[in-house]
Formats: sequence, C-alpha cells, structure tokens
Amino acid sequence: MGLQLKSSQYAAEQINQARANADARPNSAHAAQWRALSKLLLEVIANEEHAFSPATALGQRGPVNLSGVRRAKLGRERVFFLASRQKQLAIVFMLGFRNEGDRNDAYVEIVRRIRRGEFDEQFREAGVAKPDL
Repeated sequence: MGLQLKSSQYAAEQINQARANADARPNSAHAAQWRALSKLLLEVIANEEHAFSPATALGQRGPVNLSGVRRAKLGRERVFFLASRQKQLAIVFMLGFRNEGDRNDAYVEIVRRIRRGEFDEQFREAGVAKPDL
C-alpha cells in the first residue's frame, strides 16, 4: 500500500526547479538526476515498506536528535521527510546535498530550518512529534 505523498512549500520549489532543469536539458546530468529523484519519491518515500525501514530513520545524529525525521539518499543528495502510518502520509520537506563539514551541509540545513520552525505545520499534519533541538 502506498503512502499519500505531499511536500512543503520549500520542497515543492526545489522539486520544481529540478524538473525545470531536466526539461531545459533533456540529455544532461540534470535529466538523469530528475529521473532518479522521481524514482526515489515514488518508489521509496511513497512506499510504506521503504519509508518506515530503519535505514530511513535519523534518530540521534551526533549531538543532535532528529527523531521522527526520515531521509532517503540519492548519491550525495538527501531527501528529508516525515512519514505517518496512522495517516498513510509522507511529507517531503527538504532536499539537500551532503557536504560534511560545510555550513551548507544538508544535515546542518535541516536542523537550522527545524529550529526556526519552518516545518512546524508539516510535523502537525503528519502527527509526528517535532524533535527537541
């Protein structure tokens, strides 16, 4: 059974930009990345078995507790999402690149945005407790 797939405004903008880049250059790396991202969204995140696998759970990441937040990998790109079995819902809230040690690292960015409260609405909608950061 598949989960209903939604996205935050921020993720929707990122997804639309990836699609536009792929459409503008159909035989480029952008197109290949878009195909992989589409597959990841539809086959991994929207698939209940994969969405709730231990591999997608973040939990404690060093000094930061990201319990409730899940992520899927696409090379160095990360897709962060929430998933709720009770509501049969997956909400994508951010795409980002893993660049360990960089201030623009995907994990640094997701923590920053959660602390600012940018995804509070998505946590409420999914019925997932916001991590205590």
